Amino acid sequence: MKSRGKIAAITVMFFLPIMLYSAVCEKEWQDVGLPGFTEGAGYFSSLFVYDGIPYAAYADVEHENRLSVMKYSGTSWEYVGAPGFTGGRAAFISLYVYNGMEYVSFYNADANKTEVMRYNGTNWEVLGNIGEGGQWTSLSVY
Repeated sequence: MKSRGKIAAITVMFFLPIMLYSAVCEKEWQDVGLPGFTEGAGYFSSLFVYDGIPYAAYADVEHENRLSVMKYSGTSWEYVGAPGFTGGRAAFISLYVYNGMEYVSFYNADANKTEVMRYNGTNWEVLGNIGEGGQWTSLSVY
């Protein structure tokens, strides 16, 4: 089967690099913006590409391991809302973009619960918590 599109990948490293592979033209991996574009280290990263725009969510060490989401504007990476917007340390992050609206699920390590949040264009809002305990998250919106 012949690939017709592009593949994006995120690596779990101290400073997040995101790379894009074009199977159609270049046939090589290229950085999306500057490698290591985050202010500091990031962990539990999640990548989602919506309408050709890559988004990255991660536990942001510069913001007490709280969750930050960034998107690539075409020339640079910018925050979606405030950096470190969660009420506790984030882990096991899952990012999804649906109809241009950003969603994240994550384990809030300080509260020992899984939460789901949505960006409303101004702020991140809690859609509810799934409950105490369970740490691993996976998110899909339909």
